[in-house]
Amino acid sequence: MASSKKKKVCVVGAGVSGLASARELLREGHDVTVMEQSGDVGGQWLYDTRVDAGDPLGAAGVHSSMYSSVRLFTPRQVTGFSGFPFYPSSSGAGDARRYPCHGEFLRYIRDFCHAFGLMDTIRLNTKVLRVGVAPLCSDDDGTMRWTVRFAVKQGEAGGEVVTTEEEVFDAVVVAVGQYTQPRLPTTIDGMDMWTRRQLHSHSYRVPDSFSGEAVVVVGFHKSGKDIALELCEVASEVHVSVKSMDHDVTPGVSMALLHPQIDRLCEDGRVVFVDGSCVVADAIIYCTGYDYSFPFLDTGGLVTVDDNRVGPLFDHTFPPAMAPSLSFVGIPNKVVVPRFYEVQARWVAQVLSGRRSLPAPEEMTRAAEEYNLAREIAGVPKRRAHDVSDLEYCDVFGEERCGFPALEEWKKELLLSSIASMRDRTESFRDDYVDSELVMAGLRSEGWMACPHVMYPGSLYTRRRSVSLPSELRSASLPSHALRSLFARAPLLRGRPSPDAAAPPGSRGVQQRVGNLTAVQQRRRSSDVQAASLLHGRGDSGGKRRLCAGEIENKEEWAWRTRDRTCRHGVVVSLEQSAATMASSSKTKKVCVIAPACRLLREGHAVTVMEQSAGVGGQWLNDPATDAGDPLGAAGVHSGVYASLRLNAPRDSMGFSDFPFFPQATTPAAIHVGNIRDFCHAFGLMNVVRINTKVLNVSPRRDDDGIMRWTVRCAAEQGDDEATVVEEVFDAVVVASGQYSHPRLPTIDVSRCVFRVRTLSTDKYLGMESWRRRQLHSHSYRVPDSFRDEIVVVVGCGESGKEIALELREVAREVHVSVKSMDAVVPGMRKAIERMCEDGRVMFADGSCVVADAIIYCTGYDYSFPFLDTGGLVSVDDNRVGPLYEHTFPPAMAPSLSFVGVPSQVAAPRFYEVQARWVAQVLSGRRSLPETEEIMCAAREVAGGVTRRLSHAIFFDLDYCDEFAEKHCGFPRMEGWKKELLLAAIARLRDDTESFRDDYHDSELVVEGLRSEGWLAKASPDTR
Repeated sequence: MASSKKKKVCVVGAGVSGLASARELLREGHDVTVMEQSGDVGGQWLYDTRVDAGDPLGAAGVHSSMYSSVRLFTPRQVTGFSGFPFYPSSSGAGDARRYPCHGEFLRYIRDFCHAFGLMDTIRLNTKVLRVGVAPLCSDDDGTMRWTVRFAVKQGEAGGEVVTTEEEVFDAVVVAVGQYTQPRLPTTIDGMDMWTRRQLHSHSYRVPDSFSGEAVVVVGFHKSGKDIALELCEVASEVHVSVKSMDHDVTPGVSMALLHPQIDRLCEDGRVVFVDGSCVVADAIIYCTGYDYSFPFLDTGGLVTVDDNRVGPLFDHTFPPAMAPSLSFVGIPNKVVVPRFYEVQARWVAQVLSGRRSLPAPEEMTRAAEEYNLAREIAGVPKRRAHDVSDLEYCDVFGEERCGFPALEEWKKELLLSSIASMRDRTESFRDDYVDSELVMAGLRSEGWMACPHVMYPGSLYTRRRSVSLPSELRSASLPSHALRSLFARAPLLRGRPSPDAAAPPGSRGVQQRVGNLTAVQQRRRSSDVQAASLLHGRGDSGGKRRLCAGEIENKEEWAWRTRDRTCRHGVVVSLEQSAATMASSSKTKKVCVIAPACRLLREGHAVTVMEQSAGVGGQWLNDPATDAGDPLGAAGVHSGVYASLRLNAPRDSMGFSDFPFFPQATTPAAIHVGNIRDFCHAFGLMNVVRINTKVLNVSPRRDDDGIMRWTVRCAAEQGDDEATVVEEVFDAVVVASGQYSHPRLPTIDVSRCVFRVRTLSTDKYLGMESWRRRQLHSHSYRVPDSFRDEIVVVVGCGESGKEIALELREVAREVHVSVKSMDAVVPGMRKAIERMCEDGRVMFADGSCVVADAIIYCTGYDYSFPFLDTGGLVSVDDNRVGPLYEHTFPPAMAPSLSFVGVPSQVAAPRFYEVQARWVAQVLSGRRSLPETEEIMCAAREVAGGVTRRLSHAIFFDLDYCDEFAEKHCGFPRMEGWKKELLLAAIARLRDDTESFRDDYHDSELVVEGLRSEGWLAKASPDTR
């Protein structure tokens, strides 16, 4: 629960740590301003082609240190913000690899900003000049505040105007990152006399300008290895100066020559090393790291940087003498980013709001001194004071400081194995990896195995083309397991085409290739590299090494299809509302689903979705076409969505779990289907969907093993209205075809003069068949324009009846609403229709009548499964589907047949996710069902006082829904604030149909809940 102590907080920097700080501060209800000197968010990840030409050894005006070919060193699965996984772009336009290029991570950072409404808090092109303690005023309460002076740049390049301003804040969070102030060696004589090219890696972008030169790279850490490998492609010689000659040398790195540290530089171009050897070099690149630097911060010496140790800092975050109004986020190194910075940010936000407290300043100072002393005793250099390198410490830090959950074990294993692989195989670790069972289960549990764009070991196909084998192997007949073994033994093959396979458009290739090597380098290459060179080629890349941001953005990416090695083939019919979470299982099924694909995939089942429409979304796939041939039925048009439809429930409670329904730039009619599509792409469901595929028949069969399976016959459209009919056998079928495709129509019983509802059949409608004017079901209604100046009778006063009647009042001459009960309050309300006459009269039960031009039946829908052949074991009787155990499993055919989406008046899609998870777990053997007789008895029990046709109405009993979820699949309970929000919306819908969507007042509980999940940070109040 957020505190009422709201502070005005300035965050310096809009990189990863600054954005993490902004989100956490907003969640705690603070007033946040983020100042960023660049023209966009991203910090170091905002790639800038410019270099510090005026000061290549320093940082003369260019903030970013990113070079063109940078790819992440850590897997994307552990590099995302909490609650916002770093999934590949749903558009397919980015870099979908496990270790993507810097441009992909920048795309993700921008998406994060927009998803949580952070852009409203950010002032771009605003450079902080000074942060100092504000002078006390006579009316001050003695609290330390901060004066921030900053320069704002406005206008286009060449005509820029810079204005300087000052503003006072209650607190300042310094989040400027670690990579802006280059560190240079201090032990090399002659640096100032050496007249040839010297630069820090901060000023390095591409290798082209070093073509044919002899280059010395100083430093052998991440960037040093990367740059040295890249230079081997173009330079005549590459020499690497290292502190210790004990470094492990991988095959790719062996193409460069290792030397000890440099002793001196000579004017004639010689570089002399401490062992007395020397080379004549054309250029030196110092990959020697960075120093913390805060030139804008004026603390009067209370916070200093001493040999790269910032201090004193309590737990790397708070300077004791100035806490909590001054804090630092992003200082620790060798931690999981951005996760650890989120922990710091949440701690800072909670301390500022009063939810957490800090020790006394003296105690914090003593703790900081003890920490530094312990590091010194352990032999850790002062400049490494903020190196953490301990995941257990990070877990304890997060739990103790702000209640942050511990990192999942599978993510720890994935990260640590990545670090080990980077050390052992610098040139190939990003594209050559084999995951443990624990990691595979974790990937599956969060939907990564279902993602269509992410590479996984074992795949032999790219997303859009096959990977050709070398000619030596192409003629061989190898089984799939042998091919996988070949890939494991020859890692350099994986992730790139063969010598005769074209590279993707715009790419520079994917991995290290044989470059222009000197004779010495050729002799130094190991036999492993020589052997591996047979298995990879240059493609059309022109000798460049990696895909990078500018090359891959908005172009065809090179990614791998998902192939879950534990899964068998399966099918899902009609993707509608469904979703996700879970772990793996050894019991996999070939499943024909009529929808909850994601849950089944996460349980390890093989799934294919059959959808009769041309896109995903079910009823939410708005179709302007109407049932012209049968306006009272459903002649070929599946969707019943009309153009002006808006959700009846708040978007804050309408999202899939772990995938909030945040605003996006769409029209109201498309707003929910847009979220469904994004969900599909985020969890890789499009790979399992067969669109334009209509299911014709689903029937059981018994094979020799006695197990019930299902034959599914379907018609797949293939252009020009041609359809191919095929049959396939599945282990299970999940029916999830929705509730809104089969219109329910009324009958007019003259003898009893009452209004009843019945389903379509061959019977005649008494009076309806002789009425010659326009009649249609709301299923065929789209827009009101065609009813202009007409007299219209709307039959039914449910949600759609009220809305359509209100909309028609804008254009029609008269609107009359026929209702069962006169207790409702609707303009133009009439009693139930008694009969209809050929002359256009509509007679009501109270004796009144009107001459109408059109009648619209807003009388609801019936469940309909015309494709399902169960021999009468499952039927629909007066709109009750049964028998069904807990609205899901038919006892005689469970668990191989199930239904998801039958219950109405529930929190959707949440309840359908619960059903889907239950089904998936039962099919995998993680859950079991009671005996057939027991679930048959339970299914036959009908709640007293409820009519048969309302058997599946839950009436928004949210406590029942919570109990259902906990009992059947361990689904977490719905948050209290979301329950209150949803129930309040339902009450307003009943009392104020016209304005309830835009006129609402949230309770404190709801406001705190909205804030906790980032909703109050959205662009405007009307986005909910």
